[in-house]
Amino acid sequence: MDSWFNIDSLKSLTEKVNAESIKEFTERVQSALPKIDDSLIEKLTLTSPELAEERRQIDNEERAKEACRNSLAGLLPWETRDPDRDILVDECRDAILKLSRDRSTFSGPYPMPKSKISAVDNEQSNESHDNNEPSQESKEKLEKLEPLPKHLQNFSLDAHVGLIERLLKEDPNLVKVQMSLSAGGERERTFWRNYFFHCAYTRYEAGLSIDEIWSDDPLVFVSPIPTDLPGENDEETIIFQETVNVKDMNEPKSDQPKPASHDAESNVSDVDVPSDRNDFEMVGETEGDHTPSNDGDDDDLANYELDELEAEIARELED
Repeated sequence: MDSWFNIDSLKSLTEKVNAESIKEFTERVQSALPKIDDSLIEKLTLTSPELAEERRQIDNEERAKEACRNSLAGLLPWETRDPDRDILVDECRDAILKLSRDRSTFSGPYPMPKSKISAVDNEQSNESHDNNEPSQESKEKLEKLEPLPKHLQNFSLDAHVGLIERLLKEDPNLVKVQMSLSAGGERERTFWRNYFFHCAYTRYEAGLSIDEIWSDDPLVFVSPIPTDLPGENDEETIIFQETVNVKDMNEPKSDQPKPASHDAESNVSDVDVPSDRNDFEMVGETEGDHTPSNDGDDDDLANYELDELEAEIARELED
């Protein structure tokens, strides 16, 4: 028993010494090292307010670029949303696909910056430098299209990225020309600026709107209302009818004695004449039915019928 007690005591004493030694060693190390500032820790972990704000700005710029890169990708340069001009799409497409086969497309109307070449290759590239000058034809085209839509006037390569990706899939020759002529930077931007200008001019010549792609204001196309509606051009005949009330025309005057008989009063108040002579109707004539030769006959017939009616009413009153 004594031996076991002694072993436990030694073990406890050893652990106590070790704990005190470790604590003492830690304190000595901390006192020897300089105190680390909290701001330094924030910078090392990218959690300082300045770095957090900068990171938010970078994220916002990336999101804006992502939205911008697809802003013009809705239509290829030969497409349209106008159903009345769909017939022009195929012709415009063929003309635009030919642009990549003509190197002057990429040298004007905006001057292509010269690429950085060594002095050894300078003489061999003189011909290519001469081609970098905009042609007079491209300058005249620019004058015809001015003022340009916003996205052509203030050309942004970022805004055309989505459209460029679609075009490279449609035109393999454009891929080859882009690899040989553009070299990044301002030269890359001018390469695509000239190309899209000629795309816009080709649309203009084909009869398609350039604002439909490169303007901020979306165009709304409305199908025209058909002008030839059923019955629209049919002639309309208007017949004017005028009914002459015999009662109003021949009502007895106030000083005239009224008949005593109830039967006579009812006959006078509302004379029922046969349908062929009761109501006199005057029907306006249309231009097609009107002839000068029968005007007199119609007037005589109307006067005769009025006279007959007056005579019959007078007989009723006498009775």
